[in-house]
Amino acid sequence: MKNFKSYLKEAKRQTDTEAAQEEGFTDAQESLAQKNVFFDFDIRQGFNVSGRVKNLLENNPVGVMDWKERASRSDYAYLGEISSFDESSLSGVRLKKGEIVFRYSTETTAVTGMVPFIKINVLKGLAYFLTQESSSGDTDEIRFESRSVKLSFLRLDPKYMKKLNII
Repeated sequence: MKNFKSYLKEAKRQTDTEAAQEEGFTDAQESLAQKNVFFDFDIRQGFNVSGRVKNLLENNPVGVMDWKERASRSDYAYLGEISSFDESSLSGVRLKKGEIVFRYSTETTAVTGMVPFIKINVLKGLAYFLTQESSSGDTDEIRFESRSVKLSFLRLDPKYMKKLNII
């Protein structure tokens, strides 16, 4: 016999599944929605991006995210596309299925002018930051931490559904 808590959890899961089916979500999209990963980012939809962050991302943020361990809660991390120059720097980085690399900026990193790389596993809702050596410039090779952080949420431009083969 189920206890009340497990009954409520199962009812919520069924309701979420029915709502996703009504919206026409695929199984992959439904799975991502349960991890708070959505492909509906539009900068015009009320995301308050400061001018400094926009300038660092070349006025073209393509996503927004947040993670649980972040100390500052006054803003979100905004994602920007990597440039062709960045692509050559990242040539040694191996990506698994569902992973993509962005530049990101927050109000804190914008003050220093930093726009570091971040690797995101969209399918698992995880983010990987640069290693200390890569961040400080002690090495020419770009490397990411093996330990990830769980994303509280991730909203990306819909074009990334095709780039990541999530349709």
